[in-house]
Amino acid sequence: MLCKFIKYNGIITTVFSLLLVLILIIGQGSTSALAATSNYSDVLTDLKKDESFDPSAYPEKPKDYSVNVIQVAESENGELFVYTYQPSGYLLATEINMSLTDKMGGKLDNGEELSPADSPKPYKLELLNSDSVFCKYKVVDFNVSRDNIRYYNIASIYRDRIDGIDKPTGNDNTINSVSFKVGKLYLAITDNDTVKYYCTEREVIAVTEKYVGYMRYTEGYWLWRDACDSHYVAFSTDWEIDYLYEAELTYFSRSVRHTKTDYFTEKDEYKYGDNTEQPPVILSEFDTGHTTVTGIGGIKHTWSRIQSVSKFKETEDLTDEVLNELKGKQWVLRFADTHYSRYLERDPFGTSVIGYTDYYTEVSNVTILRLKFEKDGEVYNLGVVDNRQTGGDKPSNPQPNDPKDDNDGFWAYIWNCLVKLFTGKASVWETVVAVLTLVVVVVAVVLVIKFIKFVIRGLFK
Repeated sequence: MLCKFIKYNGIITTVFSLLLVLILIIGQGSTSALAATSNYSDVLTDLKKDESFDPSAYPEKPKDYSVNVIQVAESENGELFVYTYQPSGYLLATEINMSLTDKMGGKLDNGEELSPADSPKPYKLELLNSDSVFCKYKVVDFNVSRDNIRYYNIASIYRDRIDGIDKPTGNDNTINSVSFKVGKLYLAITDNDTVKYYCTEREVIAVTEKYVGYMRYTEGYWLWRDACDSHYVAFSTDWEIDYLYEAELTYFSRSVRHTKTDYFTEKDEYKYGDNTEQPPVILSEFDTGHTTVTGIGGIKHTWSRIQSVSKFKETEDLTDEVLNELKGKQWVLRFADTHYSRYLERDPFGTSVIGYTDYYTEVSNVTILRLKFEKDGEVYNLGVVDNRQTGGDKPSNPQPNDPKDDNDGFWAYIWNCLVKLFTGKASVWETVVAVLTLVVVVVAVVLVIKFIKFVIRGLFK
């Protein structure tokens, strides 16, 4: 039942898949044919169905907090179970990064592509039972295929971060879950109503450094302020990637309504929507994102979804803190764009801002699932070992002054355009805004003078 590993590279075609199975059966021997297991069977009862299984080969190690996948099995009801060795004892695994194909974990042949069905995704785990260092999990909301040969290509397994054991990031990011390498392709083969299991080792790529953040781009002022939040993850890996073709990742998001009701008491109120995991996002080298100008002062901005860190720093205005965090990172993935808006609340006379309400989307639990890249002239498609991580709450680029300081971002922008006009630094759009403002001011002054004259004449008649 336990796996004997064979290392191999490349994507396996249908014919080669059959040859692989044949080699496993003849050259390596099969695992024990398993009777169908159930939810209620004990983890050790299942594992001991393999006569070669030796519990003593899995000792307790109180200071080893890793989670190791040692086998999978299917139930008679079409469920999938995952068996783990957890040296320190009971640690709750939360999910696995798994693809249902043999096409992930090695070099790609020329022109070979993955279909959406081949893409990996995170699958939640539910603990069924445990015995010392062994645990049995059910893969949640999973139904076993009816194909004769079924593939379970597992890149990594996750558990929750443990305070005092797992190191913090040392910056404004938070690690939510820690991932551990699996790098195994399990084959389940049905032969005469009996299921036999085989296992091969697959290559994976591990994220070694990571930073999650977002850029906030002004899209314009009107009666409110609009902006685009462009979310990104910067990272480096244990491979020297020469060129990155594709990336696949997933994250959670929720809506946020933030109200600052009183500047004097600094009272903040937050209301959150449901925190929902988003479907995996596939980014390619050709994908781009952009802002949409919605009002005065909006700035058109375009970016590539996949960028080198050097290109990211070259094309973006970043804070010193973020520039420091990007040191040592190789690549940036711009994976999501969300809307931000701010509505101002004024005093009864309309002379000053006394509060405001922000509407935006909070992104969290970012994890990279797959990378397609080139190294030394060879193209690889590998599952990724990567933590789930959440960024800080401040944009990575400098922002306009807060309304508390300049009363209103809209009026600050108008004033800025006037200053630039008279100092000769205004752009075409800023010149238009400044001239229109001056026309409006002149007309308003003329109308006020005429009104005053009209009132004075009325009083002295």
